[in-house]
Parts: sequence; structure tokens; C-alpha cells
Amino acid sequence: MESKIGIALATYNPDLNFFSRQIESLRQQTFSHWTCVISDDSPSAAMHLQIRAIIEEDSRFRLLPQPESGRRGVFYNFEAALQNLPSDCDYVAFCDQDDLWVPDKLTLLVAALQTQPQKALVHSDLCLIDAQDRPLQRSCWELEHRNFEHADSLLHLVVRNRVTGCASLFRASLLQLVLPFPNGVQGEYLHDHWLAAIAQLEGGIVDFARPLVMYRQHGGNVVGAVASSSQALFWRNVSKLSQVAQKAVTALQMRQKLAMDVLARVTLQRPQLQKYAEDQLMPLTNGPSSFYLKQIACSKGKLPEFGLWLQFLWASLQEHK
Repeated sequence: MESKIGIALATYNPDLNFFSRQIESLRQQTFSHWTCVISDDSPSAAMHLQIRAIIEEDSRFRLLPQPESGRRGVFYNFEAALQNLPSDCDYVAFCDQDDLWVPDKLTLLVAALQTQPQKALVHSDLCLIDAQDRPLQRSCWELEHRNFEHADSLLHLVVRNRVTGCASLFRASLLQLVLPFPNGVQGEYLHDHWLAAIAQLEGGIVDFARPLVMYRQHGGNVVGAVASSSQALFWRNVSKLSQVAQKAVTALQMRQKLAMDVLARVTLQRPQLQKYAEDQLMPLTNGPSSFYLKQIACSKGKLPEFGLWLQFLWASLQEHK
């Protein structure tokens, strides 16, 4: 029996040209047994109707309107899409509203998980393009200096997410752990960071080095590729010490929020993993300065991890003043 994929697509006032081309790239997938739930957060009823017109001829699409209570925001918009996927899905993929998928993306990612049945999630590299589909960077992984030296470390994944949602595929069984999304998340982390942390605990992550998504960079991106390293950003404002200190504290608090949410979920649903998760993450939430010094040394000067741990050391010193 052929596997089935559920695609969770979140939209918010999409550029209809980009959106229609993304939809077409889904239709052209060599793996065709999928259902796509589109959670639309657009406040305009006219936009909702335009989205519906683009997908109405394909029964594999289902459109959810914005709730009467108002905007969900990107984090909970993806949650709504996940919550409304068919219950018979074997795999789940995130999809953004303005990228392009290569035709064999789903086929290759399913095969990668089938050959490594113990793994929970696979993600691919991405090729960056501009608004006119012109290539900007052949590898997002190279651009962002994604280091896989600590690939099996929950701590390093929480500190720096290496999984881009639109380039990932994960086992539907993972939904039991990731849903519902934690309450009170206000931009501290995104849906793919939450998912990646849980997937790392539940079986691990496969890194598929071939670019399978054309990741569009334009003025309307909610999230995009980041070319500047954290260390470069850190030193760029070094003359403004008070601002740097506040940014460092904020960066640490964002990771601490994710760490605490992961620990709470593991304690509730995977108590057998609680000790491992605590050993990995508790030092991040209340560790001494020596913990950050050790991580700085372990980073061996590699960017951007070196800059991140340096920030966190400074933040920990600020918090203990």
C-alpha cells in the first residue's frame, strides 16, 4: 500500500503569483499521494477567495480560513494546518507559500526515511532564488555555515536550529508529541525549531545534502536565510555595549524558552527520556559561566556557534549581576 503524505501549508496575504507557482510545484511532484491543508491567516475574505480559486480544481487541497478570534500568527498557523491533516497520513511535510519544490522532493525524502527507519525526520538543503527565480546561492547550508559536528546533540539543536521547515519531512507518528504546540510562544522560536527538537529526541534527524527547495528571498519574507553570522552581528555593534548585552540576554532567553517547553513535553509524554533531556538542556537554563566557557572551547572557533556561545556567556554574566 502506497504511503500518504500530509502537507501543512501556512499562508498570510501571499503574493498570488508566487503562491500559484508553489501550488503548481506541489502538483508536479513525482510522489502524488498527498493531501495539503492550507491554513490561511489572511484577514481579507477576498484573499481567501483568491486562494480558493487557485486550488479548487484539485481535491487534494483543503483550505482553512482565519478563525473569528483573529490572526493565529505563523507559529500557530502551522499548528492549525497540522491539526487538520487526515489521520491516515504516514508522513508530514511543511510548506511555505512562496517557494518552489523540485519535482522529486517528496519521493527522495520518503526514500531517505524508509532506508533509515529509526530516524524521525529528514531535511534537505535549499537553493536560494530571488523574486524573478534567479539563483542567489546554490546552498543555504553553505551560506549559513550549518555545522553538523554536533548533529546528535539536543543541546546544540536547541541552541541553533539546523532544520528548515519547508525542506523537511517527518513521520506522522511525531504529531502525537509535537501537538498541541506549547502555549505562550510569542516569536521566541518557530514551528520548525520546535519540531526539530522533538524529532531529535524521538529518533534523530537525517541530513540530505541535495537542495530540494528553491527558497525564495524577497521583501515579504516572514523568515528567510541569514547570511550574516551571529558572531558578525555581535561584533558589529560592539561599540554599543548596552544594546549588545540586551541582545545577548534576549537570544539566551529565547533558547531557554524552547528548552523549558521541550522538557515539559518530554516529562509529560516521554518520561523515559526525561533524564537525557534534562542532562542536555538544564545547563542551558541555569548553568554557571563555566558551562558556556566549555561550549565556547568546544566550538573551536567555528561560526556561528562560537558567536552564539559567546553571546550566551555574556548574557549569563548579565543575569547573575
